[in-house]
Amino acid sequence: MNKLLCLFVIFCWKYTLAQNTDSVIWKENKIADSFSAIPIYDSGPKQCNSCICNLKNLFRSWKKDNIINYDEIELTGYRLVDSLTDSLKIRQYYERIVDTSSSYFIQYSGNTKMLKLLKADTLSKEYEEALQYMRNQLALSLTLNSTVYVIDMRLKDGTKIENYAVCDKAKRKITYDNMFFYFYLFR
Repeated sequence: MNKLLCLFVIFCWKYTLAQNTDSVIWKENKIADSFSAIPIYDSGPKQCNSCICNLKNLFRSWKKDNIINYDEIELTGYRLVDSLTDSLKIRQYYERIVDTSSSYFIQYSGNTKMLKLLKADTLSKEYEEALQYMRNQLALSLTLNSTVYVIDMRLKDGTKIENYAVCDKAKRKITYDNMFFYFYLFR
C-alpha cells in the first residue's frame, strides 16, 4: 500500500510541476524504460487546446482497453456549471469540492488496470497527506475566471455522483478534479 501511495504522490508532483510550468509542453511522463504514464485528460489522439477537449479525452479513454472494470462507474455526461468571478464563489466551490461527505476519489493500478472508488469520508489516516496535497492543488487551481464543470456519473448500484472539474481558461485545460486529474493510463 505504501508503494502505491508513494507512486501516486510522485505522479502528482511530476504532473503538477509540468502543469505549472508554461514553457513545458508535457505529453508523456516516462518512468524507466518499461512504460509511460499519460494523464487520462491528455490521452487523446491530438494535442488538446480546450477543457472540452480534455473532457472528451476522459470519456473516450473510459473503456475496457484502459480500465478492466470501467463499467463500475458509468460516465453519463459533463456540463459547465459556473464561472468564478469573485472570491466568494472561489471559496464556495473550494468548500463544496473538499466536502468529505460527497467527495470521491479513484485508486487505479496501472499493472492490473483495475480501479477502486473511494469515498473521502471513509479514507484512513494513511491517505491524509495525499488528501492535503490535493486540497492544496485545488486551492491553486481555483482562480478568478476559471470555469467549473460537473462530470456526471452513475455507479453500478444506481448511485449518482457529481464530480467537479476546474478549468483554467488561460491554460485552456482542466487543472483539477478529485477523481480523474491524477488518473494516469499506462502504456
